[in-house]
Amino acid sequence: MSDCAGAKLLEIVDAHNDTILHAAASRGRVEVVAMVLSSPDGKRLLHLQNKADESPLFLASAGGHRDTVMQLLNAGADVNTVNQFGESPLYIASYGGHLTVVEVLLLAPNVRINSGNLDGATAASVALSRGHNEIHKAIVARQQHLAAAKIAKSCK
Repeated sequence: MSDCAGAKLLEIVDAHNDTILHAAASRGRVEVVAMVLSSPDGKRLLHLQNKADESPLFLASAGGHRDTVMQLLNAGADVNTVNQFGESPLYIASYGGHLTVVEVLLLAPNVRINSGNLDGATAASVALSRGHNEIHKAIVARQQHLAAAKIAKSCK
């Protein structure tokens, strides 16, 4: 496939404005995600959002695809991008009960753990309301760890 043909393939979107990276991420297709990201224009697709303002990372998180989430974060995906309802990848993974994805997202640099959606619900509150107690515990533990680290840093 020529570079021109490859670039054209990356530009294809569906009716929802999903790119090939959106489609592969939402299905947890790590080999396709790797192929797209290794192409000359692949990294540009990391930050594109569909009509619902969902990024590839958001869709991978919603689907519970831990390996794909790690792959996208390692490639530079923004962990704090939100959809049209103000929901982040951390929020949607918490909502869906995807503990392993939540654990990965919580370790991402600069993750906004306490950000809420348009209704003010946070990842911790939605996990608790949906009975995902292990996710709620993981989020609270990370919040406590970050707070302790901040206090320790300010005492130096």
